[in-house]
Parts: sequence; structure tokens; C-alpha cells
Amino acid sequence: MRARSIRLALLLSICACTPLAVPVSARQSETLEFAPIASTTPSLFWYGPQLPTNFSPPRINSVAYDLALPGVALASEGNPGGAMLRTTDHGLTWLKLPNWNPASTSYSYRVIYGNLPHTFYAYGAVWVSKTTDDGDTWTEIPYDTNCNYIVTMVVHPTVPTTLFVGTSNGFAHSINGGQTWSSTFPFPCGGGPYAFTIGAGTDQPNVVYAGQFENYGGGVLRSSDQGVTWQAVSNGLPVVGTSQASILQVIVDPRNAAVVYALGEDGHIYKTTNSGGQWTILNHGIEAISVTSIALDVQHGYVLYAASTSQIYSFLDGGTTWQLWATKPIPQPSSFPYNIFISIDTRASGRLTLYDDNGLYIDLSVPKITSLTPNTATAGGPAFTLTVNGRYFTPAAQVQWNGKLRPTKFVSPTKITAAISASDIRTAKKDTVTVGYSGTSDGTSHAAFFTVQP
Repeated sequence: MRARSIRLALLLSICACTPLAVPVSARQSETLEFAPIASTTPSLFWYGPQLPTNFSPPRINSVAYDLALPGVALASEGNPGGAMLRTTDHGLTWLKLPNWNPASTSYSYRVIYGNLPHTFYAYGAVWVSKTTDDGDTWTEIPYDTNCNYIVTMVVHPTVPTTLFVGTSNGFAHSINGGQTWSSTFPFPCGGGPYAFTIGAGTDQPNVVYAGQFENYGGGVLRSSDQGVTWQAVSNGLPVVGTSQASILQVIVDPRNAAVVYALGEDGHIYKTTNSGGQWTILNHGIEAISVTSIALDVQHGYVLYAASTSQIYSFLDGGTTWQLWATKPIPQPSSFPYNIFISIDTRASGRLTLYDDNGLYIDLSVPKITSLTPNTATAGGPAFTLTVNGRYFTPAAQVQWNGKLRPTKFVSPTKITAAISASDIRTAKKDTVTVGYSGTSDGTSHAAFFTVQP
């Protein structure tokens, strides 16, 4: 019910390691303390980068990656008058776009990828803006205000000049990049489904699916002529009372438009393989879990992902059951959990970006240290540069000397360096070196030891 109330409010408001070089007498104990890496399989954790939003907490209501440019994505703040953010390093750091100046600051905006390099659309209420330079500049699209508030917007996967919108008056589409709009009833713009979610076919470009909110009939409708006519295809989907329940997401398999996934208001996932003629529940492995969003990674084996308020599940193409990710729960800093939504960074081996009213998180591998160069120094010696060798390093990773951050330079995913001061090695002792991330201890590596000799 919480998922329903939130969306209704939205609708209405629009290895083996190399042992350290140590004295022979100490080598045995050092080896025990610096345990070798037994596996090359990385452990994952959730990293929450700092977000320069206009308000606190940093509510994020959409994240869209540029499918053509590695690491580039835009994120929109879910508050009226909110900021538009951009990353160029796969979500590790975000900057506020200075030229984001929406037509109205009374509404929050959402951002979607335009299926062309550098191109994104942002929509809110009855305004649509477009950028063709990754958000440096924006141009307002002449959306027909008679079509009323936009609830959802989709760019056709193979024809990027074709746009679909679900509005509080019904369904509308444009075939010229938003310059003109049409619908079943031209004035006022309306008719067709009251789409809360839209999915378009890739192999069958004229096929479109729309999921409705319960208040407007619920269930799923299908069009074979890009939204001119519609047919209800809800057999097997959940029912509330005498009507179909709300459908919160539809995802069309790009290989076959007859295969569609739907997320119901009940928190369950449904699948059809015959264009909606019959839906079956797809929840083996997550039967008792309420799912808040789903996403399909079409670049890395067609893996389907599902998020609850605390965990991530994956479903392999051709599989029979959902697999729980072996990670700690998704961070939920507030007193009650928010619904989690998923965006996929396809250019980073399918890395997930999760976002909600607390901000956003990306899954990273916990760093592993294999060796230090040098690994010893003489007490009272000069400052030096420490090289840390290992795996799973990123530009946001930081070297910690006895738990305190040191100036760090990223060299590669297997090497980073840190500036160690003369005061760090003033006296003879054993120091610990770890690699981690600011603001969390979950992503901290095991400790390597650095010996300061008399």
C-alpha cells in the first residue's frame, strides 16, 4: 500500500597475495596477520556519493545513463525547484548542472535518456526540456498543455524521434521529437490508457504496452499501432475488488515484444510470453518479498533485477528462480524504509545505481590489497610515496594510514598511491594500511601492515 500511496501522490502532484618483505624472525606472525586472498570473487557494498542537491535530504527521483558514452549519467532531484546532477565517472562523483533552469520551479522533474548520444529529456507537470550536450544547455519542447500533466514519458528504443507520454488525461505521442503531439481525442489531448508506465517494442517497433493505475482501470493495455488503438491484455494480473490492480512498471524484452515483465501494486512480478494473452507470477525465490522496482540489463546476458526496500535480487535469462545478492542491506538512513528504484550503468559491466528519497547508491567491489611498495621504512625518515597494489580500486578509493585518510592518487584499478608524511613514521612501530571510501566502513579492505624499523 505504501508503494501505491507514493505513486498516487506523485500522479496527483506532478587471489593469492604477495607476502610483505619482513625480517625472517617475524615472517610467520606477519603472514598470519596479513591473510592471503583466497578468492578473486569480489565482495560488493553500497557506496553513497556526496550529492550537491538544493535540498536535504537529497531526494532523487530518476537516474538515466547515456548508453553511448561510458560513465555519463544525469540525475534529477525529486523536490520542486530541485537540481539536475551529472556524473562522468560512473556515479562516483556528481556535479550540479549550472544551466538547468526549468520553466517552472513549482514541480519536480524527471530525466530520461533520449536514445541518442548526449541526449536527454526532462519532464515535469506540463513542461518538457531537451538537451543534446549532456545537460550543458537545455531547450524547451513545445508540449501541448491541453494534454495535461505528464505522469510518465518514454523515448522509442529504435526511433528516437518518437516520444510517448502517459498523462492525467490519457495517452499521447509525438513522431517529431515533441514538436507536435497527437492522441485519440485531439482536444483536449486524451483518450487511450491512463498510462502510469509505458514500454515499447524493439523488434516490433509498432507495439506499445501501457500499465495503468488502479483508479483509472489498472492492468495492462497493448497497442500494435504505436498508440492509436488499444486492447486490454490483463488476464492473470492481480485484481483488487472488481477491477484490475495498479501496474507500476512494464518492461518489454527487446528480442521479442511478445515477452513482457510487469510489476504489480502487490509487489509481485509477472511475465507474459504471448503479448499479454496470459500472465504468470514470477516470484520463485522472493515469494515473501515486496518488490519496489525492476530493471532489465540487455547488455550483459539479459539479467532481470528486482529491488525491495533492503535487498537486490537477480534473475538470469532462462533461469527458474531469483538469486539474492550477498550484500549488506541497502542503506536506509531514515526511520522508515523508502522504495528503492534501479538504473543500470550498462557501460560499467551492468553496475547498478539505486536511488530513493535518501539519495543514491552504487554497487562497488570491496578493494583488496596484495602488496605495498615500499613496505618498510626507518623511524625518523623522510616523507615518501606509498604504492598500494591490489584489485578493485576506483578513483574514489582512499588510502588510510592507521585509519586516517592520506592524499591518494588513482593510477589504475590495480594500483593507487598515497603521500605518507615524515610524522607518520616518526617512531618505530607497525602501521596498518587499508583502502576504503569516505563515509562508510563497508567498503574498507583488509589491513596490510607497514613496518617502521628502529
